[in-house]
Amino acid sequence: MAKELTGYIAVAGINLMGKEEYFAIYNDGYKYEKGDKVLVTGYRRGQILTIQNILTLDDMTHVHENEKITQEIVCKINPSAIDMTAYEDREKRRKELAKIQYKKHQLRQMMDNIIQSTKDDKKYEIFAETDSGFAKLLEEYKELMSKKVKE
Repeated sequence: MAKELTGYIAVAGINLMGKEEYFAIYNDGYKYEKGDKVLVTGYRRGQILTIQNILTLDDMTHVHENEKITQEIVCKINPSAIDMTAYEDREKRRKELAKIQYKKHQLRQMMDNIIQSTKDDKKYEIFAETDSGFAKLLEEYKELMSKKVKE
């Protein structure tokens, strides 16, 4: 299933085979209006479609609250040129964010592995360095462990 999009400023309603489908509109420097010809992402990628309706975020929250927006407007079709730079910039930022998230996950996993492989005695010493109450408990524990118990 496609990931739900965020950060868009409005939603375009486009009639596809008798059903209105919704596409995110981002602040990409264009003013989108009913009747505009656009390119979109998703299974209709590469097709020129016509915006039937522009919905506000408030409309989506109250009227279409169950709709998950997973597709977006790539660009407005201009008779003189097709400018996809804003969409390409968004895609680049998404990929960079995904790389950062993956790297954070890897680092966290490596740190957790190191912690799990550290011996208990060493963990106590490390924790005692940052917590004076724990340090006192550890000191008392060590004293008791060093005493020989006579039976």
